Amino acid sequence: MAKRREYSPEYKAKLVIEVLREETTMSEIASRENISLNQLSNWKSEFLENSPRAFSRSRDEKASARRIGEMEELEKEYQAKAG
Repeated sequence: MAKRREYSPEYKAKLVIEVLREETTMSEIASRENISLNQLSNWKSEFLENSPRAFSRSRDEKASARRIGEMEELEKEYQAKAG
């Protein structure tokens, strides 16, 4: 049985950006790279769905970052008291 190929995120992004530039058709890119046209289409859809995250972090991520910062400050205070 054939093993599934795995592609890096960088490779996927490179191909999707090439598709978005519209200099080459999706069919030509898929054929050249020996991948399914459906697979390339799925990568494009996923890329476009997740593109807003490149410019903003979610509220949960911001809250988590804030909590981590608070915990680090507490740790510094406790280390100063202990040491």
